[in-house]
Amino acid sequence: MRNPIQDDAWPVREAVIRLLGGDVDETEGVISSVGMRPLRRGEPDPIREICQQAYRALDAGALPFVGKRKHALVSPAAFVEWASGKGYMIPDTLEPLRPARVCSHHQDEGAHVEPATEGNALQTEEPERGSALEQREKALVHWLESKTIPRREWPRLKSIHGMSRKTMYEELKGYPAFKSRHSDEPVSLSTFIREFWNEQGIASLD
Repeated sequence: MRNPIQDDAWPVREAVIRLLGGDVDETEGVISSVGMRPLRRGEPDPIREICQQAYRALDAGALPFVGKRKHALVSPAAFVEWASGKGYMIPDTLEPLRPARVCSHHQDEGAHVEPATEGNALQTEEPERGSALEQREKALVHWLESKTIPRREWPRLKSIHGMSRKTMYEELKGYPAFKSRHSDEPVSLSTFIREFWNEQGIASLD
C-alpha cells in the first residue's frame, strides 16, 4: 500500500474510500476498498452516495479536478477540505492534509503588533462568513446529528425515516440560516426547496 499523503491526485472513488477509513488495493488497475466491513442487506452504499455528492461538487465548481469528469482526479488536500466542510469526519490518516490554521496565541512573544488605525486595520483570523448555502448545509448537519441519525442513513431519509421536503422545511425553518434576507421570517417552502434542498449535497429523499 502506498502512502496517500505523498500522492498528488486521487480518483474520486479512491478519495471517498480513504475518507471512510478504508485503504486502497489497485490490483490490475482496479480500485477496491480494503479493511471496510461488508454492507448488510438493504444498507445504502456510503462509497456510492459520497461519490455522487463529490461529482455534484465537481459540476458546481466546488471541488477542483483535472482530466475528464468521468475519470476526474482531485487534489487530496482539496478533497479533505471539501469533505470537512460537508461535515464528514476526517480519519487520522488524512489529518495531515487539513489546511494549517494560524492562531494568535502562537505568535512570538517578542513580535511587535502595531495598533489598529483607520489606515492599518488589524487582520482578524476568523474565517469569512460562508455562503447562504454553506450556512444552511451546516444547519442541516447540526439537525441530523441532533436527531442522532447515522450518516449512512442521510441519503435515505424518506425510505428509512419517512421524511419529506415539507417535513425538512418545518424542522429547519427555525434555524437563523433559513431566515429571509428581507425580514426575520423564515423563507417560504418553495424557496427552501429551490434554493437549498435541490442544491445541497448533504442528504437525500430517495
